[in-house]
Amino acid sequence: MLKPLEQYYCDTCGEIIESVDEGYVEWISGNEDPENNKSKYSIHSFRIIHDGSISPLKPKDRNGCFKFNRTYGQSSVSLNTFFNPDTKYLYLNYMLHPGKFSYPDLDQTLVRSITEYVEFIKRLTIPYYEQGRLFFQKALEDELIERTDEYNLHKPEFLKWLIDRYEN
Repeated sequence: MLKPLEQYYCDTCGEIIESVDEGYVEWISGNEDPENNKSKYSIHSFRIIHDGSISPLKPKDRNGCFKFNRTYGQSSVSLNTFFNPDTKYLYLNYMLHPGKFSYPDLDQTLVRSITEYVEFIKRLTIPYYEQGRLFFQKALEDELIERTDEYNLHKPEFLKWLIDRYEN
C-alpha cells in the first residue's frame, strides 16, 4: 500500500514515486492560441511524474518522465512545493486565479477544466485517494459503489478499505 500523501504513481511510467522530494508536477500554461488574445490563457494537463534526475526512463530518454518537455507553455515544479506550508496554497490558489490585486479585472479561473484540476487536488490532499482511485471502476462493476456514491469516494477510511479489498 502506498504511504498516503507521501508516495504517488508516476503518470508517465506508472512506477511509484517514493517521496514528494522525488516527484515533479508538470502542466501546460499559456495562451491556447499564442497568436491571439490573453483571454484564452489557461492551465491544463496536470501530471505527477518522477524528478528528472531519478526517472526510471532517464537511461532511455533524456527527458525522463517529463512528457511536455518540448511543448509550448510547459511548466513544472517540484512535487514537494505542494506540501511546503510556505508555498502550497500559493500554487493551488494561483492556478485557479492569480489574485485580485495582480489581476483585478480577471473574472475567470485560469484552469481550463475544473474537473481535471479537482482530480489533481484530490490526489494531493485526500489520504489513500492516489491508490484507491485505481479501483473505482472495479468497485462499480462489483456493485460495491454506485455512480451516485461520490461522498464515500473521498473518505479515507473507505478508500483504505477499497485498497485492502482489491490490492494483489
